[in-house]
Amino acid sequence: MLSSRCPSQGDAARFFELLANRLQLASTSIGTMMTAVAPIAMMSRRMRALAVVVADVVHFIETCAAKDASLKVYVALGFEDGQLVLGVGAEGEMVPAGSASAARGWRRASAIVQLLGGEAERGVDGERMVFGMTFPAGAAS
Repeated sequence: MLSSRCPSQGDAARFFELLANRLQLASTSIGTMMTAVAPIAMMSRRMRALAVVVADVVHFIETCAAKDASLKVYVALGFEDGQLVLGVGAEGEMVPAGSASAARGWRRASAIVQLLGGEAERGVDGERMVFGMTFPAGAAS
């Protein structure tokens, strides 16, 4: 998906549904992967950058999973208050910090978000973890 040739613009909803499907198939700890993505026309380069962000965040979540845990992971992309919003959340038995390499991946994801003009935050509450990213109004184009 990330290495194939793409048109200059594409359907973000379809792209992120396929990405979520691939991430779940490759995972041993994700039992359920749910997506809620608005139909957004987006430049392929931006979709690929956001796909790297989502993949890094999901990898971080996987390394936080307790042994033999089955996680529910949610990916949402849409517009709110004129901003593009990307959210990744997880529920299940987890520890608050994953592996060192996964933490580097989360830092890389945060840096990509900042390079795209956005902001990224992470929150942990018991058996729930959420990653929220917002981008300025023109971020989809």
